[in-house]
Amino acid sequence: MITTVGAMRTDSERDVFAQVSDRRLVGRFLADAVSARILQTAIEVGLIDSIAVGESVERRRLAGRLGLDERAVEFLLGRLVHSGIIEVEQSCASLSLDFRRAWEHRELIEIELEFANLTAPDFFDRLTTAVLDPSRFFDESELHALFDYAKCESDDPAHRRHIERWVRYTTLLTRYEAPILLSHLDLSNVSDLLEIGGNSGELALAFCREYSKLRVAISDLPAVCRIGREHVGRFPEAERIEFLPGDPTERPPHRVHDVVLFKSMLHDWPTTRIEEFLQYAFDSLRPGGRLIVFERAPIDAHTELGYGSIPLLLFFRAYRDADEYRVLVESAGFTDFESSLVEVDLPFHLFSARRPMG
Repeated sequence: MITTVGAMRTDSERDVFAQVSDRRLVGRFLADAVSARILQTAIEVGLIDSIAVGESVERRRLAGRLGLDERAVEFLLGRLVHSGIIEVEQSCASLSLDFRRAWEHRELIEIELEFANLTAPDFFDRLTTAVLDPSRFFDESELHALFDYAKCESDDPAHRRHIERWVRYTTLLTRYEAPILLSHLDLSNVSDLLEIGGNSGELALAFCREYSKLRVAISDLPAVCRIGREHVGRFPEAERIEFLPGDPTERPPHRVHDVVLFKSMLHDWPTTRIEEFLQYAFDSLRPGGRLIVFERAPIDAHTELGYGSIPLLLFFRAYRDADEYRVLVESAGFTDFESSLVEVDLPFHLFSARRPMG
């Protein structure tokens, strides 16, 4: 049996609290476009690394070390001080305590900057179109060009490079989301889990590391599965992770499972497709098996959004509320629907339901 709990498991509460806090701390330094862009330049010219190697660096030495003129260095330092990244004392510059903690997640900072910059034209130039004409926005946006699933059916090397870019982004987000999701689940009595839309297998790796007897099957598009096999193949858990390429709704379930999981997947699809996915999930479960859904909640007046959130907030039409999911889940035949709200970068719904016995 799988149990979703409203509070985090005691043994991991402190670690998960730190994970959520660090995730929010990273977001704080990407809160506005000006500060985020200056931080990116400071990273690109080596300023952050030059200061990070020691506790403090004399300001006058930075220009020579970086090969920049003094005015450029003073401009960057001034704005970095303003955003709380740099502290200056007695002509020496050092990273602030908060930013040093955030910089431990350098890869996350850099990839959020990369994807916020990529989708910034959608926000600054096309947000009105997104509000007035969703179909036109879909056709014109960088966001939907990036997540072009049609390329996932091809072996073309150019298509693979395109897919690898967004898989790298979603994999890193999952790496930070997985411990939080795990803290709200008990899979100790689960032996076989199917993740539909499991992407690179990053969540499956986290699950298999936590539960040594668990086996995970991942259903996703062919090119994504090829990338996923390479990703998980570097780790010993790979022998317990299986990839199933292709649209799962176009074939019968290959076996029944204890749990079927959707994470950050259903929002990508219209209601008719969600109905098909949920029906497939129902058919893929043993009687008494559990459905788990982990999806971002709708963006409301209380949701804090920054520049780093641009790729996520552009999906604003796609995030559904709990009642919409309840109707869809129960229409597919599931019972015992439960829901809770989990704080990550944005609020997530965590839903659980059961395939009835008999």
